[in-house]
Amino acid sequence: MKETRTAQAAFGLDLVPNLPALDRLLQARTDPERFSAVHRQTEQLSYYLRGAFFALTEIEQARINACQLPAVKPGLRYRLPEEKSDPISFALDFYLFCSRRACDAVIPYISRLPVPLSLPSSMNDLADGLRAKKWEIDTEISQLIISFWEDTGIALKGYRDQANHKAIILSTCTVFRTPDGKVALDAKLPDDPNEKSPSMIRYKSDMRLMAFTVKAFGHLLMTVNSIVERLIDLCAPDDEDPRKYGTVSIVMRGGPMSLSGNISGEVVPLPVSLREVALDASRAGISRENS
Repeated sequence: MKETRTAQAAFGLDLVPNLPALDRLLQARTDPERFSAVHRQTEQLSYYLRGAFFALTEIEQARINACQLPAVKPGLRYRLPEEKSDPISFALDFYLFCSRRACDAVIPYISRLPVPLSLPSSMNDLADGLRAKKWEIDTEISQLIISFWEDTGIALKGYRDQANHKAIILSTCTVFRTPDGKVALDAKLPDDPNEKSPSMIRYKSDMRLMAFTVKAFGHLLMTVNSIVERLIDLCAPDDEDPRKYGTVSIVMRGGPMSLSGNISGEVVPLPVSLREVALDASRAGISRENS
C-alpha cells in the first residue's frame, strides 16, 4: 500500500511543500529493514508542525470567543473569568509542546542526510555543540540552526519548560476597548522564559501572547523549510528534478490493518457525557474523602 506523504496542515495548508521529496531521497538511502523505525522518527516533523499551527489557530479562536462580551465600555478593563481565559491557556500549552517537539523532529533528517551522523536528539544540545564546533555538518544548516535557536528556540524551550514544570504561564487576561473602539485583549507571557523560580515569574514587560507565538511559528517554519531545501540540494546535486514527489509506504501504528476478521473500536459520538463523567468523578472523590 502506497501513499504520497505531505506535510499538510489544517485548512489545506502545505507547511513544508518539499518534505515529500526529501522523504523520497531518504527512503532511497534507507535499508528496507530499518524503514519502519526511520519512518516513525521522520513522520514527527510534519505532525508537530501541524500541531503547532492547529494550536495557534485555537489560541486565536479562544481569544475571539473570550472577547465576545456585550458591554465592554471604553476606558474600563474587564478581567476574564477562568472559563474564558482557560481555553487560551490550554491552546498555548499545546502550542509550546508541539513547537518544541518540532524543533527536535528535524534532527532525524539532518543526522541521516546527506551522510549518517551521530547527533543528539535535542536541538538545544545540537545548537550548543555546533557553536562549540563539536560536529562538522553543512555550514548553511549549522548557521540556520544556531540562528533560530538563539533568536527563538531558547525562548520556546524556556516557556515550554515553565509551562510543563513551574506554573500556568499565561498572565491574567483583561479585555478593554482601544481609543478607536476596537476590542483588545491584554494577555502576556513571562518577562523571562528561563526563570526557574515560580515565585519570580513576572509580567512587567510587553511580551505579548500573539506577538511571540506568531513570530516564533513563522521563524520555526522558515527554518525547517530552509533546512529541507538545503538537504535536498546536498542529497541530489545532479538530479534534474530533485523536488518531484515520491511515494512512501504507510506504516500503520498499532500493527497492520486487516481487511477481514473481527474489528473493534469506539462509537462516535461517545454514548456518555464527558461533563457528567467529570462531575461524577469529582463527587465520588469528595464522598470518599468525607466518608
